[in-house]
Amino acid sequence: MSPERGNYSFRNVAEVRRAICEGCGACVEACSEGALEIVADKAHLADEACCDGLGMCLGACPVNAITMRRRWAAKYDKDAVVRRRRGVESDDD
Repeated sequence: MSPERGNYSFRNVAEVRRAICEGCGACVEACSEGALEIVADKAHLADEACCDGLGMCLGACPVNAITMRRRWAAKYDKDAVVRRRRGVESDDD
C-alpha cells in the first residue's frame, strides 16, 4: 500500500530510544492519548494512530529517551484513542 493513500500521513510521531529509556513510566502518564505503554521495562509506542504528535511525553522523560520523528504513519485517530483508553481502563478494574 502506498503511504500517500488511505489512513497514512507524513507527520510527527513519538519515537522511543529504548537503549536510553529507564522505564520509569513518566512519558506514559504524560501522554493524554494513551499511545505509550511500558513493555519489558521500557517505554513503547503502542499505537501510532493514538499519537497526536504534540510531544507531551518529551518533557516528561527525565533521560530524554523520546524524540518526535516526522515520518509516514497511520493518521491520528481520535476513535482509536477512545477505544484504547476504554481497554486500558477496563484492565485496571
